Amino acid sequence: MTTLREKFYRKLKTTRILAISFAFVIITGGILLNLPIANNDPNIPFIDHLFMSTSSVCVTGLVTVVVVDKYTIFGQWVLIFLMQIGGLGLMTFLVTFITVAKKQLFMAEKKLIQDSLNKADLDNIPKYIKSIFKYTFFFEGLGVVFFSLRLVPMYGVSSGLFKSLFLSVSAFCNAGLDNFSNTSLIPYSSDPILNLGVIALIITGGLGFAVWFDLSNGLKNKFKKDISFKSMIHHLTLHTKIVLTMTSILLGLGALLFLVIEYNNVNTIANYSFTEKLLISFFQSTTLRTAGFSSVNIGDCKIATLLMMCVWMLIGGSPGGTAGGIKTTTFVAIVIAIVSVFKNSSDHYRIFKREIPKETFYKAIIVFFMYVIALFIAVFTLSISDESIGFLDILFEAFSAINTVGLSTGITTSFSNVGKIVIILLMYVGRVGPITIVLSLFKTKKKEVISYAKEDILIGWVKMKRKSFAVLGLGVFGSTIAKRLSSYDYDVIAIDSDMSCIDRLSDFVSIAIQADITDINQLKSAGVSDVDCAIVATGSHLENSIIAVMNLKELGTPYIVAKAKNKRYMKILEKIGADRVILPEKEMGERVAKQLVSSNIIDLIDIDDEYSVIEIVAPKYWINKSLIDLNLRSKYGINILGVRKSPSTRLSISPSANYIIEANDILLVIAEKNKFELLDIK
Repeated sequence: MTTLREKFYRKLKTTRILAISFAFVIITGGILLNLPIANNDPNIPFIDHLFMSTSSVCVTGLVTVVVVDKYTIFGQWVLIFLMQIGGLGLMTFLVTFITVAKKQLFMAEKKLIQDSLNKADLDNIPKYIKSIFKYTFFFEGLGVVFFSLRLVPMYGVSSGLFKSLFLSVSAFCNAGLDNFSNTSLIPYSSDPILNLGVIALIITGGLGFAVWFDLSNGLKNKFKKDISFKSMIHHLTLHTKIVLTMTSILLGLGALLFLVIEYNNVNTIANYSFTEKLLISFFQSTTLRTAGFSSVNIGDCKIATLLMMCVWMLIGGSPGGTAGGIKTTTFVAIVIAIVSVFKNSSDHYRIFKREIPKETFYKAIIVFFMYVIALFIAVFTLSISDESIGFLDILFEAFSAINTVGLSTGITTSFSNVGKIVIILLMYVGRVGPITIVLSLFKTKKKEVISYAKEDILIGWVKMKRKSFAVLGLGVFGSTIAKRLSSYDYDVIAIDSDMSCIDRLSDFVSIAIQADITDINQLKSAGVSDVDCAIVATGSHLENSIIAVMNLKELGTPYIVAKAKNKRYMKILEKIGADRVILPEKEMGERVAKQLVSSNIIDLIDIDDEYSVIEIVAPKYWINKSLIDLNLRSKYGINILGVRKSPSTRLSISPSANYIIEANDILLVIAEKNKFELLDIK
């Protein structure tokens, strides 16, 4: 019999459930905060309670109601639960209840947790959630103890502990709310206990649970297996390495920029000692990671500081944690994609000696532009609804809201009801994710099986110069060269007088043209005068080859390669100006002969008269031995360039000296020609 739970998950897709769950908690929170038992001011409109509920659930920190002045202890407990649910996600709590009740999780529930917490897979969801709660309560508990050292002496035991709990939950969840000041932490800007405690909790919450689990496993292996710190770092996941690197860069650079720009600003940090300036600068850099606490009046900061803050807020924290923004990994993916395009290596996106799938970069760019679109719509609307507020203040508030940061130049309470609704929607979109919102509103269409013809469009982009080639003659030799060069993403002009050859190559090369290679005007019209290298691939017709080479020399082709039938043809072509002449049959014959000499050799390429690059199957004598033990360079003059496990797997470049060779490993080596037979060791 189908249960109510099963019907619920069948009717609603995961993105819609995530969006609805946060909306449900926000509305419920607004209703609870509106109760007389939760607040001591009946004149506060419901829109402000809804705003505060949204700010708590979306762990933002923007306020239209001062917590310490307007909300009772009950109201503050409501805010604590809203921040905790917002930081970890309602589905995390629901799945926990289902697990405690010893009910089996449906696949849809596992998928919900995966989406809401950015988990890489669906393995062992209950254990993963248990670990999340363990880490959360551990760090929040430490925060309570640390903050109580300052707040208990100030407010007494019970009130001090409660305020410590509120601040600890708020800081770890990156919520940016407090219940003991009406100006955030500005009165405590030079207090090391409160500032350092908040900084530590913001960072731990913003790194993401996946990073903490990875670091925890790494530390366990370090102490259990007594591995080096360098080895521990090496075995961390790529995600963890990117997050830790970007977090360090953003924290350090943000603090430095804030210190330099605001150093002499009398309204912010000019009157503090240098040590206090460092503390405030690092605090503000940290809180930009979507936390929302402030130890200076943001409205007094310089314009350059506010613009820098907008960029830092947009980048935000890391996936799978309590922080907002587009996320550090998204930012890194976009930067890598841009750099790869400018370096003309857009087929390969690499970082930390790992290659990232193209789909990751497509997702990163989509996330970025969804945020930009949402920001534009919001700023445009706010500029109409609240035109009395300055543009930079509106822009800063919008950035702060959608990236769930919570910093403000002091204008939040000045917004009209329309403006408050816009900010509420921005906080909601920022916490749930713009892509989740869009997907929850539309039905998913089945993938179309129809493929349409491709056609390029013109964009505002100056096409960067790529190395270009012209292949003259499209027999087997010429066609093979043209296809392979095109596969490397080079521009290739393929030319032949036979239209059937042109038709065969037209889908593979940049331009395929029917032309007479002995007619210089036709070659010029085809664009051959602009290429970097031309290959004359008609070796069997000496007269045509000679005329083609002479035409290329006259057109100023920088490098000319010609195919020759025999040594006599070769000498003639060299005499008239070919930079390189190839004897395909001779070179292939020598290559095959060398392969036959050694049963281990798969392929062999001569670099020059002395050295060859050779692909070999690992000899039996090398198996289960490390490269350092084999000492191949000293014994045989051999250098290992790379290793692959099978012909279909990717080559691992520059293996370490401790790499242990396994059976059937394929090695790419460089060796002297007169020593290549030594590789055939049984």
